[in-house]
Amino acid sequence: MSLRIKFLTLLVGIPSLCLGLFLYFAISTFVNDKKISLLENQVNLLNSANLFFLNADGAENLKESVEKLKKQEGFESFVVVTTTGKIWPDQNGDLSSIFGTDAYQKLLGQTSSEGSFEVKDKQNKGVLFTFLRVNLKGIDPLIFVMTSPVSLADRASLLFLLKALSAFIALICVAVLSSIVFSNRLTKNIKLLSVAMVDFGQGNFQSQLPDDSSDDEVATMVRQFQAMRKQIQSLIFEKEEKTKIETEMNLAGNLQKSFFPEPYFKSSAVEFSGFFQPANHAGGDWWYYFLSEGKFVFLIGDVTGHGLNSAMLTGVARSAMSLISSAFVSPMDVLQKLNKVIYDTAQGKLMMTCVVGSLDISSGELTLANASHEVPFVIPATDKTLSKKDYTFLISDPGPRLGQRLDATYKEISFKIEEKSALVFYSDGLVDTQNPQGEPFSERSLYKLIGKDHKSQNSSQEILEKMRRFILDYKSTAELVDDLSFFVVKYNRSEVSVENPDKKI
Repeated sequence: MSLRIKFLTLLVGIPSLCLGLFLYFAISTFVNDKKISLLENQVNLLNSANLFFLNADGAENLKESVEKLKKQEGFESFVVVTTTGKIWPDQNGDLSSIFGTDAYQKLLGQTSSEGSFEVKDKQNKGVLFTFLRVNLKGIDPLIFVMTSPVSLADRASLLFLLKALSAFIALICVAVLSSIVFSNRLTKNIKLLSVAMVDFGQGNFQSQLPDDSSDDEVATMVRQFQAMRKQIQSLIFEKEEKTKIETEMNLAGNLQKSFFPEPYFKSSAVEFSGFFQPANHAGGDWWYYFLSEGKFVFLIGDVTGHGLNSAMLTGVARSAMSLISSAFVSPMDVLQKLNKVIYDTAQGKLMMTCVVGSLDISSGELTLANASHEVPFVIPATDKTLSKKDYTFLISDPGPRLGQRLDATYKEISFKIEEKSALVFYSDGLVDTQNPQGEPFSERSLYKLIGKDHKSQNSSQEILEKMRRFILDYKSTAELVDDLSFFVVKYNRSEVSVENPDKKI
């Protein structure tokens, strides 16, 4: 059932029911009042007749007076009977012959001097009786009787009922018309609001809303719904934009993965294992390696900040390395060329720390050039738990960051790497990694982690996996504060064999 039908039923049905009950009781009361009025009128007429007959002298005079009185208006039903119910003055019939036995018995059963009652006559029709006992001079006691058919009251009641019904129907019509007009105005706005809510649930935010300029509850609901619709529409738009950005960032992150070579490489002399995880979808850390004329060249860089801009700069560096690796000269030359490319690209707004190493596969000589990056270190080829003093730190003259200034220069330094030794290169994101309590991992923890139960035969993969598992367990549910990247190079000089020295990776 629609709201409009319910509303009309409420506005018309309840008042109609109340008015109907009122009419029922009003008509019942009117009928009773009409009967009482008729009886009172008969009593008055009987009292008037009594006064009229007080001066009558003898039965003959009274008989004439009765005949004259019955001819007057209002006295047509006037009857005189004896105390035994005989019709006076003839006494050749009694009251039962006219009105029936019930009337006869009830009248004779009255003990009061006057009174009224209602009985059924011989035709089973209702009759209102009014009687008055009189004592006239020279005549036996008599009873004056006036009667009126109950149908007089019923006819008056019927007329009243017709008038009341006419008024009732008129009121109902007015109520129905008023209810229709009022309900149309009210339910129209509610219907519009309902349609707008349905459309809203189906994703349509442009449905027409009813007027909200009034101060009623419907207008208040419209204003609240409109505000909610705008807010949700704004949130959906923001979510769509956020999803779009996240999609683009995911694409950027996937693209950045192509900047890295394979995370694992092994030749007869060297073994490389690397790991990278950005703090966001894309990051500013990057590592790379290649073979060139009997040398294994590797580098790691860290662009200031992290995110899409930093990732784009690593793409620039990766593109430059495609040319640089094809004509490799030295680590210092790599840094100088990368510095020029990054400076021309970022104009000093973004910079990169970087360290480049070149390992001579035959001799084990490592040449290093550093552009303000974290100092790498060497894990000795020994079987024991290592302390910090057991590591060899590849400290060199730290030149300026790449892209800091165009005229930057860099210096090289050489180290001798023993067979079965391993090199560890990492960015600051490794030691800055925090646990859920906000405590950084630290370099001390790094040295302790790698040195615990160290074995010289451990491969680069085993060393890197040991680091990776521990650092991710340490981070647990905490977010990365910076990009996480590191790699391990294992040198196996005793396994050197003749191979293609110009292989590029």
